[in-house]
Amino acid sequence: MVIPRAFSSGALSVSVPVNALTNNVFPWSICPAVPIIVCPIAICDSIPILLFMAEIITIHPDRLKGRHIRRAADTLRRGGVIIYPTDTIYGLGCDITNKQAIDRIRRIKSRDAKKPMSFVCADLTNVSQYAHISNFAYRILKRHLPGAYTFVLPASRQTPRLLQTKQKTVGLRVPDHPVPLALVQELGSPIVSTSANRSNEEVLTDPQELQDTLGHEVDLILECGPLPVLPSSVVSLVGDQVDVLRQGLGDITLFDEE
Repeated sequence: MVIPRAFSSGALSVSVPVNALTNNVFPWSICPAVPIIVCPIAICDSIPILLFMAEIITIHPDRLKGRHIRRAADTLRRGGVIIYPTDTIYGLGCDITNKQAIDRIRRIKSRDAKKPMSFVCADLTNVSQYAHISNFAYRILKRHLPGAYTFVLPASRQTPRLLQTKQKTVGLRVPDHPVPLALVQELGSPIVSTSANRSNEEVLTDPQELQDTLGHEVDLILECGPLPVLPSSVVSLVGDQVDVLRQGLGDITLFDEE
């Protein structure tokens, strides 16, 4: 690999074999957080390709800094995609009102467009804006939120169609973690909650792995160290019945009495 020169902008002009690009073997992580201009040897006289690695911000959940949350919320507000920590695994997130950002997350994950994604709300009152909550469902939500659960409920008109199932239901989360809750409050809108990985691939829980794998496809990474490998437990409350759809980190034995 040859690095001819560095530009004043901080970008790097890198000449690499064409097959290194097509086979996705180029070591993007050689220069994290610095834009890279990649020019394959066979087409070096043509237009270079501009790539970059997302900035990583280390945060401490027990002492959040407002400027970090504002920075992430501004990124979301501009239609950006971020990686953020939750009480389970790292999530890929965007503003739920931004269709282009939602489509971008689907492309990053190679996710089937027919599979809606859940999203994070700030609290139970926020949940009630996006779902129809019966008395039965309210008692359960009140008892288990915030927590490591995704609850499936009938969607309200305020829920974007892109995030509803064919049955007009929606998956909603209120994580027991200050970062996603602070993001939603600062943004003033819920954010998409889907695992930060490719569909059907292993969950990524280490910040360095997240940067190496997804850093060139997202705009910002908020990290607070390695997280658990289990996602949230998914529980449907549709029709006033408890139906565990996925066992995850949330304790599902608590629903035996419901």
